Amino acid sequence: MNILVAGRGQTVLYTEIQGVSVIPAAKEWNGAKELVQALSAGGHEVTHISATLAPVDFPEDLETLSRYDVLLLGDIASDTLLLHPEVVYECKPHPDRIELIRRFVENGGGLIMTGGWLTFQGIDGKGRWRGTAVEQALPVNLLDRDDRVECPQGIRPAVLKSDHPVFAGLPGQWPRFLGYSRILPKDGSQLLMKAAEDAFLVLGSYGKGRSAAFASSPGPHWGGMPEYLSWQGHDRFWCNLVEWAAGGR
Repeated sequence: MNILVAGRGQTVLYTEIQGVSVIPAAKEWNGAKELVQALSAGGHEVTHISATLAPVDFPEDLETLSRYDVLLLGDIASDTLLLHPEVVYECKPHPDRIELIRRFVENGGGLIMTGGWLTFQGIDGKGRWRGTAVEQALPVNLLDRDDRVECPQGIRPAVLKSDHPVFAGLPGQWPRFLGYSRILPKDGSQLLMKAAEDAFLVLGSYGKGRSAAFASSPGPHWGGMPEYLSWQGHDRFWCNLVEWAAGGR
């Protein structure tokens, strides 16, 4: 199975101060490492496009995107995919990749969106996924504001339907997360997990395809604690979820 992971990585700019010397510096941060390792270990072919590279490297036509069975979006703002640099700096038109994702799911592709500071609505609403064609394909409605629920003390989600295939082979108790995005299940969707009173994992269908909303992140920072990354069910869950999402093909 071919999986495209978009987001979960960016360029970090920082300043080093060494005595009286001030040195600007940059480094690449990869927040998808554990997720990609889990899916690869399950026998899947995984392509990761970080948020830094996505404006140029994300597919611009349905034929290319349809080479993948599942698209997994995490910590990537809608503008990152909507605005190719040539649109912004050279005023050259490019395809609407947000609409492209909707068509991908409608035609049978799988879509998984995970939480983070720039997915769903995100920090200060800067994710900007509400009202887009991607929201149409998701099994959840999005808030019109900052939707983060920060849980520095940790919060343990609860499974509501343990007999669902996405939970096959998993331990009964989940580890804690450090936060999540507040999402609202649509009518007809399947609410499989909750964190406190909020939806945590929601599944649904759109056209011929399937979509899932996982409210927290599959890596730092919300999903970065060792108890989650080393959890016995970590790899199995993500393989189960992508395999379910690909079921529309």
